[in-house]
Amino acid sequence: MLGALAAIGILLWFQSSVGVLASIATAWGAFAQWLLFSCLAEHLRLQKKLAGERFQGRISGPQEEIIWACSQCHHMLHSETHCEVCRATIVADDVGLNS
Repeated sequence: MLGALAAIGILLWFQSSVGVLASIATAWGAFAQWLLFSCLAEHLRLQKKLAGERFQGRISGPQEEIIWACSQCHHMLHSETHCEVCRATIVADDVGLNS
């Protein structure tokens, strides 16, 4: 909001093509600053969540994720054919799937 007001103020102050360019540069700078601080805030929230600390705000992204795990060793699967930890072969389970 402050960046938009600064851009309008510069535009009214110079009232020429220099004012338009300075206004566009100020508006772009305000957007870049907002984007940078939003990304930093998201990163800090994720770090606090991983550390088990309390945090304010909302973490963006999907609210629910499905992670497939090996039924033998319970490690997360990265391959569709076998478990990379215990080398168990993955067998497709068609129960409950709509074809």
